[in-house]
Amino acid sequence: MTKKVLSSKTIGIGLITLIIVGFISVIGSMLGGIQFNNIMGANLNPAIDQSVNEIGKLIQQGERAAVIQQQLDGSVSHNKQLKNLFVINQEALIIAAGDRSAIGLSLPLQFISNSIKGVPLPFNHQSNYLPKRSTLYPLKENQDLNVFEKYQSPDKMVYYVVGAFPVSPEMSAQQAHMVSMITGFMLIYRICFILSWLLLALWVYLDARRRHSNAAAWGILTLLTSVIGWVVYLLARPIVITCPACGEEQGQDGKYCTNCGAIIKTCCPQCSCEIKPTWHYCKTCGFKLSD
Repeated sequence: MTKKVLSSKTIGIGLITLIIVGFISVIGSMLGGIQFNNIMGANLNPAIDQSVNEIGKLIQQGERAAVIQQQLDGSVSHNKQLKNLFVINQEALIIAAGDRSAIGLSLPLQFISNSIKGVPLPFNHQSNYLPKRSTLYPLKENQDLNVFEKYQSPDKMVYYVVGAFPVSPEMSAQQAHMVSMITGFMLIYRICFILSWLLLALWVYLDARRRHSNAAAWGILTLLTSVIGWVVYLLARPIVITCPACGEEQGQDGKYCTNCGAIIKTCCPQCSCEIKPTWHYCKTCGFKLSD
């Protein structure tokens, strides 16, 4: 019997290991994101947090930019730090700002989306939504720009409340540490996802070849469709029979082992249908079987 370098059992164990590692990475990334939000929240005083929530309610109600600006003007009159607060749309255009001169300009942001209803995806879709001929709003060098909340208006437009507030060196170090941890977890998850996809196709290919099926076709199908092709293969794959003499696996349609020539199943001498040793007559053709 030829020894295989990678058996389907070995690949199956590897797949399970990668899935577990990927799952742990996703959980770690989610917990890291929660901790990062807590760190971010610690940098906001209650007045700023309340102002962001009030602006968000107006966005969700579909109020015009002028109404949002009036709300922001009122907040700035009570807290001068809110002058560094901006409301931008999904193209990073400023529609309201504590500094009215910023309205109509753009913030240098890149929006990254890697989730659908909370389900993490293996790849980030990253696009720069800045219009080609936009004028950027200049930010001071000693300020960090943070996206505090994301809101959606009734017409399905997405808006972001962004603040540029002074951040202490200690807070910046904590934020950088959490970002590196989350990035590391997601990198491990993407690697596990890609390897699992490839190993699943390889497992199907080796298993199909072992069962004398069209291994290349099944492997390509699984490579293109992943779990869908794997499920279809499990439902359609042929049954194999192990030779009792040499242990070589054979197709279910054979009577003799192709490796040693031993009989692997008993058939009716008249209709060639498989019979069991305890039968006296063939159930298919009724032929009387000898003792």
